[in-house]
Amino acid sequence: MLVFEERKSEIIKNHGFAVFPTQVELVLEEIEEILDAAVLGIRDERKGEILAAALVTQTGDKSSIREIIEFCRRRLPFFSIPQRFEFFDSLPYEPSGKLSRRLLKEMFMERIRQR
Repeated sequence: MLVFEERKSEIIKNHGFAVFPTQVELVLEEIEEILDAAVLGIRDERKGEILAAALVTQTGDKSSIREIIEFCRRRLPFFSIPQRFEFFDSLPYEPSGKLSRRLLKEMFMERIRQR
């Protein structure tokens, strides 16, 4: 049995279900094209909070979002599939090697504001 241990603050509520970011990230990283992935909850004016995926890909190709969603549909429950995707050259890590979710969220929100 696989058990995900997340800090309570990292668990995302989506459609009334608890989503463990690590579970979604592991599925995304199964895709050959994806080098690194992080999932976080971001505020949405209509839905409250949605799942967002920050991805680093081999080619930086953004045309494969439909394929990524289809891949996730085959492996994750509907409430664990990210609704928004952003592509980055790299994800922010602390000197300890841990993903800086706070900085990533800031980067993500800046991208959204720019659109």
